[in-house]
Amino acid sequence: MQPKLGNIRKLGRKVAVDRLPTVAGEFFGRQVELQLLDEALSGDETRTIQFIASGGTGKTKLLRHWLNQHQDAIGNYIIWSFYSQGTSGSKQVSATPLFTEAFKAFGVDYEQYKTDEDRADALADLLIEHQCLLVLDGLEPLQYGGTGFDGQLKDRAMKRLLQKLAQGHSSLCIITTRINVHELKDRAHVVSHPLDNLSSGDGVKLLRSWGVQGNDKDMQTAVAEVDGHALTLHLLGNALTTYLDSDIRKRDTLDELVDDYVEQGRHAFNSMLQFLMVDKTALRSPRFPDVVHQ
Repeated sequence: MQPKLGNIRKLGRKVAVDRLPTVAGEFFGRQVELQLLDEALSGDETRTIQFIASGGTGKTKLLRHWLNQHQDAIGNYIIWSFYSQGTSGSKQVSATPLFTEAFKAFGVDYEQYKTDEDRADALADLLIEHQCLLVLDGLEPLQYGGTGFDGQLKDRAMKRLLQKLAQGHSSLCIITTRINVHELKDRAHVVSHPLDNLSSGDGVKLLRSWGVQGNDKDMQTAVAEVDGHALTLHLLGNALTTYLDSDIRKRDTLDELVDDYVEQGRHAFNSMLQFLMVDKTALRSPRFPDVVHQ
């Protein structure tokens, strides 16, 4: 029998904070990643996992699917997304909202800790003591992405917290980011896993889940044209079923629709047409209301 993560010992309440965005569409593939998460949940060696991939690859989708599948095995949890804080280097992003909400969930006074390091140490102790799952989705706003910084963390409290959690204990931390976290390199209890684009077969399944029609060869060619990029396939399937009779052969005519989109939507649509890695903040088009973070 697999051990459960999150058995409440000293705490008189269940810790349950979930700030992960809702992700539209069905889930396909990712068996290697799901197995990695399952083994970390039930084992003793891996205490931190970071999934590294560019925007739109499906990191958030993977987390939501796995969490939904393990609701009974996860007792205490704090699930947080930093996407709402933005990804621009000019914005002031910090871990303070996360720490405030986490201490509140544990019933602990945040103000009693005077320094970032004290807060990080206290939260790490609480997470470990109560076997609390910590999920940090979209950590890159808290990292330096420029040349020479190598993904170092900007936030002192987050740096201290992750360093303490990257040790042997009974809790589990899961991170998604576009940049490998520098402070977690070469740690014995940390697994860094690149999340690749979808396989040809899973990409075809995603398109067909939208109702896109066509023979296998045409569908596989369409997936290959976008390198199996999940969000691009999501947009493509949506556009084809909405405007082009769900016919995969008509994808080459999509550029004729671009001028019908508002400026913000046009950027996302052009990105799809050019098969680029689309930034999440560009996908809030009124013509694509069900396209959300992935």
